[in-house]
Amino acid sequence: MKTPIYLYSTDENELFGTNEQILEWYNEENFEAHSDEKAYHKARDVLERDVRDFIDFQLEICYEDFRRELIDVPDVLVLADIGRWNGRYAGGDVGNLDNMISKILENEDYFSVYITDTLRVDTSNHDASSYFTIYKLTKKGKQWYENNEYKLSPRELHEHLRKTKGYTRKLKLKDVSAAWA
Repeated sequence: MKTPIYLYSTDENELFGTNEQILEWYNEENFEAHSDEKAYHKARDVLERDVRDFIDFQLEICYEDFRRELIDVPDVLVLADIGRWNGRYAGGDVGNLDNMISKILENEDYFSVYITDTLRVDTSNHDASSYFTIYKLTKKGKQWYENNEYKLSPRELHEHLRKTKGYTRKLKLKDVSAAWA
């Protein structure tokens, strides 16, 4: 599997690096002008709360950037492996990317949105972890979906769309993020 490129994650290490790298960044951002203070804080006397507040602020900025830069791709297929308290379930949906991301992230405690071979979202909450893979429907796939939406079960629809060559394509970074387009 390719190394993931994170568009956003609630795990600061996935976005910002190791704890040591985050502390170094914190020191550079806050104590660049005061070398004696910087040395003092590098001696691990930085209050953990200050660093946590800094990380939370950076995560908030990154989330706002992620949502602002997200390109609202129409007609995406979301395939899901959903974890719940009573087991794992397959799921899926078709819609526009912005709405699908909002639905996926709703009521989740932690999540990561990233690209490997296609767009993926991993989430977790108090019950379990869930995994989502997102594809773009081609014109041919969208037409097939619209013609069969009420004839087949959602599971049959989603499986057929994914397995039929030419009905979906992988979403690349330039497809979903204005910053990379």
